Amino acid sequence: MSKAAAIYIRTGHACSESVTHQKEATKQYAKAVSEADIKEYIDNGFSGISMNRPGFNKLNADIERGLVGKVIVKNISRISRNHLEYLIWLEECQRNGVTVISL
Repeated sequence: MSKAAAIYIRTGHACSESVTHQKEATKQYAKAVSEADIKEYIDNGFSGISMNRPGFNKLNADIERGLVGKVIVKNISRISRNHLEYLIWLEECQRNGVTVISL
């Protein structure tokens, strides 16, 4: 079974324009590197201070289940504003064989 490429999108304030911009950029990259199976995880209106967000939690559950092989984000601040938490999460991704790409 091949693993999907996940695009993760987060905005601090509910904003469809920002979601659209992030989605276009990450999908464009995924298609440019020939990713066929792309899953979207979106948290619209959630702060980057907390990593407890519905879309992010679903992404992590899918990573743990072995469904995701790559995570693509516009920039690392979409994952977390706390660099230490981001690095801990990144290490966990690496343990699960997941590559993280920040555009």
